[in-house]
Amino acid sequence: LQWNGLGWSPIQSPTSEDLFAISFGPTNIGWAVGAGGTTLRFVDGTWTRIDTPVKQTLRAVWAGPDDTAWSVGDGGIILRWDGSQWLSEEQPVNQDLHAIHGPHQDWLWACGTNGTLLLHRYGKWQAFQDNPGTSVTLRSITSDENGAVWIGGDHGLLWHKSGFGSSPFDAVLSGTTEGIHALSRQHGRQFWGVGTKGA
Repeated sequence: LQWNGLGWSPIQSPTSEDLFAISFGPTNIGWAVGAGGTTLRFVDGTWTRIDTPVKQTLRAVWAGPDDTAWSVGDGGIILRWDGSQWLSEEQPVNQDLHAIHGPHQDWLWACGTNGTLLLHRYGKWQAFQDNPGTSVTLRSITSDENGAVWIGGDHGLLWHKSGFGSSPFDAVLSGTTEGIHALSRQHGRQFWGVGTKGA
């Protein structure tokens, strides 16, 4: 679906697979990802299916500047777009990953089942342990250019990290016990989250 300023319109898709996430970078190149390792690339007004080296479901994608992109999914799958093809990255976990976001490609967060939280820095993905800890599924991430991060998950879980550096994540009361499935930054002092049962 595409919003044209007045309404939503259906757009012909090059796949019948379920699609779970979409992201556009600052150069207007877009990606959508989904079941069976499906990825779609948007360039010059056209969506095209791009092969990947995996068959697992991809659940999140991040599009960055200069035709960069990352995708994560089931079984801890991590893919990196090198400008011409998707490459499999080393997997530090085998937990399903549900979200990926960050201010740039060498400061990316990914999260998933059983409280899994990863940080990509200095060209490598590693578990990030300085958090409140949980066994519930983490489902959503958003961040800003100053390194501030919000993470949402099941049962109203909400974590916040104030910026770059060694500061830890703090648990924040979200005001709901419903799962928080998506987060977005409106501007520097306004963030939104949505989830189950209309939360």
